[in-house]
Amino acid sequence: WELPAGQRRTVLRHLLVSDKHRFLYCYVPKVACSNWKRILKVLDGALESVDVKLKMDHKSDLVFLGDMKPEEISYRLKNYYKFIFVRNPMERLLSGYRNKFGEIKEYQQRYGVEIVRRYRKNGGNSAGDDVTFSEFLRYLLDEEVERMNEHWMPIYNLCQPCAVRYDFIGPTSASTPTPTTSWSGCARRPSSASPRASPGTTR
Repeated sequence: WELPAGQRRTVLRHLLVSDKHRFLYCYVPKVACSNWKRILKVLDGALESVDVKLKMDHKSDLVFLGDMKPEEISYRLKNYYKFIFVRNPMERLLSGYRNKFGEIKEYQQRYGVEIVRRYRKNGGNSAGDDVTFSEFLRYLLDEEVERMNEHWMPIYNLCQPCAVRYDFIGPTSASTPTPTTSWSGCARRPSSASPRASPGTTR
């Protein structure tokens, strides 16, 4: 890969491995990734059913490509089936904004307070729970991509489709006409020989 070290670390942290079924799945936060992680756990026998009502553990019983040795990484990238699901970028941002700033105090304190202080006049007294979507977008425009939280880092940076030749790129809604519409900043699109999903909905 001809990727800077930071970008390489990011994509390797987001590629999940199933040796049993010989595939790599690049997870994208706010693109049904919790459901896909449950599916991986069921396929590998770590979870009885995707319907089990448990708080999702995003680390345990999952194998990340970045935890493997260089030769193991190279072998899997070359020989395993690789896939990813994408979402309209603005839908994904709005979903992340509503979830993280509307429901999760940790994000309000860690990011919200600073966003309001930076972009709102006399915003020093905010608890971070009243960030507007406009302020959030201004923050993203000013932030370096490599420093972004994964829940709003661009998909092309999380999964590097210009470096990883995915066999399948699937949209998450009928409003996304083709998977390639989400690859802003990508030097080349996936090969036309790669199978693509028909527009549909994944849950």
